[in-house]
Amino acid sequence: PGETAVHMSALVYAKILLHNKMLEQHVSKSELARRANIRQPEMTRILDVDHGTKIDTIAKLLELLGSPLHISA
Repeated sequence: PGETAVHMSALVYAKILLHNKMLEQHVSKSELARRANIRQPEMTRILDVDHGTKIDTIAKLLELLGSPLHISA
């Protein structure tokens, strides 16, 4: 009651996990880009749910934040 299921791709889910982890740790896009040795515009594209980022890229960024990506079926 009062809850709605939302269906999304694994990639979008992983991007949401990454964004939430950044918020939890107070890590900005520019700070994570610096840690990952990528430019800020690329980080913006990575976090864009409409951009076809490779799941491996999201996994590497989550690792940098100390939160490995686990996918199960």
